Amino acid sequence: MKSPQQAYLKRSTSRRKIAFFWVIPGELPYYFEVSILTLLASNPKYIDVHVIVPKIPSQYDNNTIPSLYFHPVSSTNWRNRVKKKLHLPINYDMLAKGKKLADFKPFLGKLFSDFIPEWKYEWWTYGDSDGIYGSFDLFFNYTSFSKYEIVSGYSKPLGNVNN
Repeated sequence: MKSPQQAYLKRSTSRRKIAFFWVIPGELPYYFEVSILTLLASNPKYIDVHVIVPKIPSQYDNNTIPSLYFHPVSSTNWRNRVKKKLHLPINYDMLAKGKKLADFKPFLGKLFSDFIPEWKYEWWTYGDSDGIYGSFDLFFNYTSFSKYEIVSGYSKPLGNVNN
């Protein structure tokens, strides 16, 4: 009998998916479904959206939208993840200071690595629910994309990557 990982890899094309994180510290915005359905409809084979929320909204208790996953993460859980995985003590309510969560976007893949197993995902990224997304195939050539660890809108790496 094949493991779930082997079955998934056989079903998928030769590439694994992209884990797309959205962090929503409070109620879902009114435009959430339009944003999420547009993103998923434009990228049905390649994207799984992982929405980090304090509590799963009742209308998604029995979510049937493929490739959409809700992860309830409390303020205490956020603090514990940041402390354990980034070695940073946080002494404030992460969800009450929603804008501070944006500071952790570059670390979402590390903070929530338990949500995105390597056998299923090749890359991870983050975005906002108020973004407008189209087909990633129009922007990325996946063959050349696989040569890079980081793909960014910046022409030079941010920070000192050599030390």
